[in-house]
Amino acid sequence: MNDTDGLYARAHKVIIEQWLPLQKGKTFTTEDVIRYFKADGVRNYRDGSSPLEFRRALATVLWNITHRNKTPDLEQNGNRYRLINRDFKVVTPGSTKGGNDFPIVWPRGVSDNTEFGFASTVVVKKGDVLGLGGEGNRGKSAFALNLTTENMDTHPVTLVLSENVHRLEDRLSHFDWVELLKPDGNWKFEVLEAHGSEEFLDIVRERANNLVIIDWLSVTKEAYLVADFYRSVSTLLNDGVCLVVQQKRSYKEYVVGGEGALDNCSVFLILTPGILEVAKAKEWQYNNPNNAMYRFAITNDGSRFCSIGEVKKCPECHGNKFVKGVKCGRCYGNGFIDVLEEI
Repeated sequence: MNDTDGLYARAHKVIIEQWLPLQKGKTFTTEDVIRYFKADGVRNYRDGSSPLEFRRALATVLWNITHRNKTPDLEQNGNRYRLINRDFKVVTPGSTKGGNDFPIVWPRGVSDNTEFGFASTVVVKKGDVLGLGGEGNRGKSAFALNLTTENMDTHPVTLVLSENVHRLEDRLSHFDWVELLKPDGNWKFEVLEAHGSEEFLDIVRERANNLVIIDWLSVTKEAYLVADFYRSVSTLLNDGVCLVVQQKRSYKEYVVGGEGALDNCSVFLILTPGILEVAKAKEWQYNNPNNAMYRFAITNDGSRFCSIGEVKKCPECHGNKFVKGVKCGRCYGNGFIDVLEEI
């Protein structure tokens, strides 16, 4: 085999094994593939080939599997390709009745027995993607760790960390209300360190039946990539569920990706200072939880949720905390009041 053959084989392998499994229901261009495999730089590869040679090989592979295969994998329309799906899930009578729920125990107030009201009504199914968007240092990691420990005895849980791995054991040392270790001394859940959306997708592919908790996805621009990421996670899951934790800017209503992220999630939660809001709940049993808001506090060095209660925007200041430049006397400048408070 000459060098050209080896380069083509490498391009063919990455397209078939890494790229195409992520493209169900989407269209893409050759440039999308090149950017994904970072073949647009100037460095040489270990086999001596240049990015220019590799991108030519990628383009050749795409053309061949579209036009030369007896049973083509791709369909081309102009400069865009579409994966031809021949692996359809057959639905038969009774196959979707029961057994598809993925029961989740949500974070709760372990010391004062308070809880987020949505937890008892929202329905999570196998294959669902969940989202959690929050501002920095507002409880995202606390939520992820509590979700991990609440479910580690009932589901195989994979916690994926992108930063602060060296702080994990210190944070877990405050989870003294639960037994974290198995008899062999290992955690009851799996912890993996990964960086970037591509590595996150690799993990979801390999742990497609687990409860996968990704803490956290960092995207600051290119909102379309966020929707693609959530859609790819949904495609890769089998009987598992994935929670994606994502940063939210304080001046933005939603995370980067906005409605594109919400569209591909069955549940999406938003964390702002002291408040958790249900931005989306696709299915529930009773009491529609959409747009519900809950106050909460976190104690014990960021480990325990407490003082959870449903709230709504203050009718006096409409959530603005001030009325004509003066701190609202109805909500004491909090911007919200308890739902049970008499109006």
